[in-house]
Amino acid sequence: MRKNCLIGFILLLAKLGICQVNSCNFLCNTDFEDDNLVQNGQFGFFNQKAVSCWNTTATDQLIEIWGSGFQGVSAYSGKQFAELNANMVSTLYQNFKASLGSKVIISFAHRGRAGLDKMSVKIGPVSGPFVDLGTFSADNTQWVYSTLSYSFPLSGSIDYTLRFESVSAAGGATVGNFLDAISISLPPPSLDFVIAQPICPLDSKGSIKLFNIMGAAPFSFEWKGYPLIKDSMSSNLKTGNYEVVVKDFYGCEAIYKFILDAIHKEDTTILEVKSCSEYFWSSANKFCSSSGIYTAHFFNSQQCNSLVILKLEILPVYHDTIKVQECYSFYWTENSILYSQSGYYNHTFNNISGCDSTITLDLEILNKSIDSRDFSACDSYLWKNNGVTYYKSGVYSDTLKNLYGCDSILLLNLEILPSVHQFQKVKTCDNFTWPVNGLFYDKNGNYEARFTSALGCDSIVNLELEILHSVRQNQTRIVCDSFNWPIDGRTYYKSGLYTALFQTSSGCDSVIELNLELTHGTKSNLQISCCDSFIFDFNHLIYHTSGHYEFHLTNVEQCDSTIYLDLQVDKSKRIEYPARACEEYTWSLNNETYFNSGIYIFNTQTEKGCDSTCVLKLKIDSAFVLIDSITAVESYNWKANNIVYNKSGIYDTLFYSKDGCDSVRMLVLNILRKGEVWMPNVFSPNEDRINDRFVVYASPEIKIINSCRIFDRWGELVFERKNFKPNEEEFGWNGQLRESLLLPGVFGVVVEWTDLKGNKRILYGDVTLIR
Repeated sequence: MRKNCLIGFILLLAKLGICQVNSCNFLCNTDFEDDNLVQNGQFGFFNQKAVSCWNTTATDQLIEIWGSGFQGVSAYSGKQFAELNANMVSTLYQNFKASLGSKVIISFAHRGRAGLDKMSVKIGPVSGPFVDLGTFSADNTQWVYSTLSYSFPLSGSIDYTLRFESVSAAGGATVGNFLDAISISLPPPSLDFVIAQPICPLDSKGSIKLFNIMGAAPFSFEWKGYPLIKDSMSSNLKTGNYEVVVKDFYGCEAIYKFILDAIHKEDTTILEVKSCSEYFWSSANKFCSSSGIYTAHFFNSQQCNSLVILKLEILPVYHDTIKVQECYSFYWTENSILYSQSGYYNHTFNNISGCDSTITLDLEILNKSIDSRDFSACDSYLWKNNGVTYYKSGVYSDTLKNLYGCDSILLLNLEILPSVHQFQKVKTCDNFTWPVNGLFYDKNGNYEARFTSALGCDSIVNLELEILHSVRQNQTRIVCDSFNWPIDGRTYYKSGLYTALFQTSSGCDSVIELNLELTHGTKSNLQISCCDSFIFDFNHLIYHTSGHYEFHLTNVEQCDSTIYLDLQVDKSKRIEYPARACEEYTWSLNNETYFNSGIYIFNTQTEKGCDSTCVLKLKIDSAFVLIDSITAVESYNWKANNIVYNKSGIYDTLFYSKDGCDSVRMLVLNILRKGEVWMPNVFSPNEDRINDRFVVYASPEIKIINSCRIFDRWGELVFERKNFKPNEEEFGWNGQLRESLLLPGVFGVVVEWTDLKGNKRILYGDVTLIR
């Protein structure tokens, strides 16, 4: 909904603030659209829990909902609407939180069903008293939309209710008074404001102040683009567009938009300048070296920023360099001068823009040249310049043109080098490394090496090699204490490697090596720890006790030796552990869990590594699980914990057995409800397969209806059925008596059934037959 805002006065030349607002609704499900209950052209009865936000004072708690188009009645809003009474005269109401001290607008759409219907509208605290807002009438030709105002008191309870009560209906007490599009609207906040405009376009001296704010306090302020401003005053503002959202306590909001514009405008001066080089702009006190647009700010007589714009064009100054190579001399046409020496020469002139320009001549004068090249070759050399082959050293010449067309003389300083051939004969012992090629040889033979001489020419060396062999022997001796070696006649008292040198008949060195090991009588100390017994490999005896033992023997070198044995004999162990537990027991020695009584053995080792047997003598006591399976009606008091349960489920409680073990008692509970029965207040037996029969409905707990009797307005019994299933259309009344259709009207109904507690129950009501 859009409204005009209350506009405050304006300071200076502010433009008007424009606002957009939306009123707030206290109610929910205002047009019965929140729950998709029926399709277009249908209707139904629904427990008030199925209709969001709305309640009824009817004892059967049923609310009647129509779909748009049913019996030719279209909804005022959306596709669903409500009928005030379902099966009995009742009040349709909704509770809400009030805004004390506020004035609200109450609106609703009302329509008759069979003719002129009347209802009253009341409002007040939930516990009363209620204020009667009036009686409202509407016929069955169109919807009547009513609007009225109400002011909440300044104090008291904020829990309020809006109530719609049937006064009369043309079609009977339960036939009429349609409702739709119900709302309680709180006006959005409104306010005055003062605007201070900025003096100059670039300053930040503007402000917007909001005051005289009407609505439900407290208020919040959201300035778009300025998240740090949270109150009603915004200052230090520049020119531009501003928007603030004002929200009251209930979330009702109004959007105000403002335009700030400077009182004084900015002066702008444009200068257009052309220059052949950098330009000194005295106004800004700076040099500008490239074309472009430059700005400078000043203050005018109103102390506002003034802008001076310089449009600068730097005219081109040409500077070009040409490079020339010429034989002997060069005549430059630019300045009509003949040059005979290399160098850089400048010529200055004015271009078409009138700016000085310069051409630089990079001149290279090429003269007759002589080039000398040195070459060395083996045996002969072919000079490709003239195609001549030379076999002797000397200086040779050739005349040619260079790439610039100038004469050049090329001198060849040639050296002819000879190749080399040598022969070597060598005798040596065992092996030979030839220095000529660095290769290793250990066999007789003729060998050749090719290489490049120090002068760079190919050379060949031949080797005739004879290999003479040395002699080498090894002797090993193991004796006691000392050894006399016959080879050198010396006596040795220490183990070691000894060498004797001599020469063969061919003059090669020979070597005899002695690997001598001298042994002595030994003394050995043995420290042995064992479990239970020890078998000594030396004498194969078994020892069961600790002690110190001594043994004498001759070693393999026939030297006397002694063995001292220090023996420590430890014993194995057996330990018993008695234990008792509930349901299960975890033995800490092996982390095993046991569930049955018995004797269990765990083998381990003592701290000295001997076998240790641990015996667990275990007694397991059992816990108990007791299960009570109960079926009860409405509720059940479980004696195990003295708690009353009113819902089906599985419950448990803990207790201790005689052995002190935790035990569980479980309750598997099935709660049966007494059940409810209800019936429609209207049906139309016109064979359109929609609501053609009057059917008795019941919740799932009710399996059989004892009887259903229907009477006309004079008390005559027109229909009776006994012991039948509810919710079945085949057991309903088709609107006939003795196979004849009855005229439309209101009929009394009496339904009897037995609930799950065995109590006889009776439901009285009426139903309207329509065509």
